[in-house]
Amino acid sequence: MAWPLTDSERRTVESCLRNLRALRGGSVEPGDTSSLSQASGRLWIVGSWGRTGYQVIPRVRLGPTTVAVILSQFAARQEEMPVLLFTDFLSEPLARELRQQGIEYVDAAGNMFLNQPPLYVEIGGRKRLAAKASRGRVFQVAGLKLVAHFLRAPEALNETYRQMAQRADVALGTVGQTLEHLEALGYIGTDGDGQRFLRRGADLLQRWEFGYIERLRPRLFLRTCRLQPGVQVENLPALLRDQGLTGSILVGGELGASLLTAGARPARAALHVSGDALRTLVQLRLIPDPEGPVDLLRVFGEDNAWTGWQPEGVSLADPLLMHAELAQDGIPSTPLAQSLLDQFLLPRLQQGGEAGSTS
Repeated sequence: MAWPLTDSERRTVESCLRNLRALRGGSVEPGDTSSLSQASGRLWIVGSWGRTGYQVIPRVRLGPTTVAVILSQFAARQEEMPVLLFTDFLSEPLARELRQQGIEYVDAAGNMFLNQPPLYVEIGGRKRLAAKASRGRVFQVAGLKLVAHFLRAPEALNETYRQMAQRADVALGTVGQTLEHLEALGYIGTDGDGQRFLRRGADLLQRWEFGYIERLRPRLFLRTCRLQPGVQVENLPALLRDQGLTGSILVGGELGASLLTAGARPARAALHVSGDALRTLVQLRLIPDPEGPVDLLRVFGEDNAWTGWQPEGVSLADPLLMHAELAQDGIPSTPLAQSLLDQFLLPRLQQGGEAGSTS
């Protein structure tokens, strides 16, 4: 299956391949972006010492939080070949963290870490290259809102543009551009009757989650708080009921996932607020504290809520948001997150078309 690349990913892959080809004593097969795409993201480095194959994963604009997500995603992968991260730039602290975790990488600036004995390469200290503007909007804020609508309800791909824009709370002009880009990347197919369907849903979910953490969540984030002394995270449902806030707050994150799956005792919670955030703080007696266990976020669009079973008389956020918040907290590969994925997210994507791969 073709390996879809955004504009920025394509430029990054081209630069990383160029840096690999510059290594002495070896060659790269295949040696260009188009043939690499046809090979489903696999390449081989060949030299007198032998031949080493990699499964290439492109990810751009990595920061401390998204590197934590990358580490968790890589830990959960079961690949036949070693995984090689292609990215636009890694600062030395982030590169050091990847090396310590055994993650091999190449960036567009020429920094790299290859560790498949007898092949060993470590290059660092190269500066970031000047960025070029991307034409794609699918993984910008508005596009991410619309993609979330499709991931929650793949059948929404056949709504009118106006319906899509209203449900996702985006401008009408965003819809056509996003659909066109998703189709070009191989995430949307069309059947003989002209009906759209989702393809490679699991891959799109992973990319959306990465974009949610990097771009969308910072726009939604209000503040992090701690609870009053003696109050635990698992006490929040009772507080929400007592204060009459079950209609204006959606419970998500680790608390929401634990309620939905009868999981372990939660340590954190995400509260998605549609009403007055200050009133929420006062009524729940939350204290702003960047080290606290409760994150407050704005809702977006019309589909933030889970429409199934609601335990403890509270309103739950959709499992899509729960899983993304677990990834934000750096714990997307736990049994709790896997339960969300297996029980709620992947079945929904498979009903909407081809779930696809996670490569």
